[in-house]
Amino acid sequence: MARLNVPATATWPFNCNQVNAQLSAIRNIDVSVNNTVDARTHYYGLVWDGGGFMRGCASGIPGSADPTTVASGPTGVPSGTFGWDTDGSFGDWYTGHELGHTYGRFHIGSGCGETSDDPSYPFPSGQISNADGAFVGFDVGDTAAGIARAALPGTQWRDVMSYCQNQWVSSYTYQRIWDRLAAEDVLAPGAPAPAGETVPAAAGPRPSLEAAGAPSPGISSPGITRSQQTIGYRDAQQSETSPAAVLGPGLSPAMPATPIMASDRAAAVGGQPEDMITPEMRAAFERHQQAEGTRARAAGAREAPNAQLREGDFVNVVATVNLTRNTGDVAYVNRVNRALIPTASRALVPTSPSGTEQGEVRAVDANGRVLASQPTPIKFDSDKEPGEDRTGIVDAFLPTPESATVIEVLISGRVVARRDVGATLPASRADPGAAAAPIRLMQVSPTAGPAGSGILLDWSAAGAAAAGVTYTVLVSTDGGASWQTFAVGVREPRLQLGTDQFGVARLQVRVLASNGLQTSEIARQDVDVISR
Repeated sequence: MARLNVPATATWPFNCNQVNAQLSAIRNIDVSVNNTVDARTHYYGLVWDGGGFMRGCASGIPGSADPTTVASGPTGVPSGTFGWDTDGSFGDWYTGHELGHTYGRFHIGSGCGETSDDPSYPFPSGQISNADGAFVGFDVGDTAAGIARAALPGTQWRDVMSYCQNQWVSSYTYQRIWDRLAAEDVLAPGAPAPAGETVPAAAGPRPSLEAAGAPSPGISSPGITRSQQTIGYRDAQQSETSPAAVLGPGLSPAMPATPIMASDRAAAVGGQPEDMITPEMRAAFERHQQAEGTRARAAGAREAPNAQLREGDFVNVVATVNLTRNTGDVAYVNRVNRALIPTASRALVPTSPSGTEQGEVRAVDANGRVLASQPTPIKFDSDKEPGEDRTGIVDAFLPTPESATVIEVLISGRVVARRDVGATLPASRADPGAAAAPIRLMQVSPTAGPAGSGILLDWSAAGAAAAGVTYTVLVSTDGGASWQTFAVGVREPRLQLGTDQFGVARLQVRVLASNGLQTSEIARQDVDVISR
């Protein structure tokens, strides 16, 4: 797992729908430009609540293995209804809930306010055990945070896929996330599809945010500045042979919040004696083991990956849509040459009244002729309240239509969003006779917050900002061997970059200009990190 503080593209107040669109664009660029990125990686955006609370959501609940599903949610110091959480941050279990959606987990209908979408949940009222106490949670503790190791009674703690207080992960949720991890493990981590295969044509926070992210391992130090910062979590894909990581109070993201069976208590909970386990508890555990064996075999037969890694020439279109109002926004259009592309329709969240709703993305030329068209599933936002608008994102890949002038997004045959493409780009560093545009560096005063010192990147010498041109900023901490997307959809030729998070004395920075159809690298430069 790695994390990176990145600037939010949207201005506050934004919502998880907008953050998830940014995350999807970042993820797609990371997979395209960085051969070291595991394409099975799950991306999650954390938004600090110091200036406002942004409710979280996932961009859909995939019915089969599909790590392209992203999610985002808030983090901060627990208070009010979150006061039961005493480990200093509610971001752990909130993240666990939204990440659970990205692994196909639904709301369990505990009676605590969430919808009832998973009729198979086996325990009453969202508990992590029946009354027999066959399961308990096990908090390994955190000495630095003053949290003692503890067993959490299964009848008093509730599953992370509920809206209840006292959240932990149940054996049921743990096992099903494990099943999905195993199914995702079948996907290629980075190699392209075998030669000869074909692809269907397309195959919060305040004025400062923390939103999306995703990079390569080794980046840490979350922080925010007043210039809209985003914390981006990348949850690395795990092998079938490794323990599934589920977040919970007192655990670091790398530690598995494993449900402890009653028969394991003697070894796991303070060396307590074996005779604390009653015959009823042991019998319940054995029944559970037998049932889980049958269920796991059936789940393994059902699960199939829903995406394939492809290399080619694609235009990635990420749009937000509102089906209640028939509106949308084409938020990001970028050319990519490597992508994890869905191979089948995704399952929609169960609150959708139709399981067949599809969007469409198409490229149109100046004469109105459709050059390329791709039906695409709408990735509906999870965690909607009754009466709220039905919103989601579209994340599609089109074969690059060189002569297109407009990208359109349609819902039920009606255009809900459009964006002009093909504007004139600044000169590329690769253009014959074109000198690389230097990035002008400027030291800035330390920001009033954990983001620390920063630098101002200014690449306006490469050409004035033009309508229809956006910029992507990539950073490397290893001399250009691997790259992380720091910013996407930037409209102006300058950006502040907080440097304390990187842990190195020198960064390499690339700036890409995009008109939606073409991408031009207009600057690349080594940058000395400025410390306070």
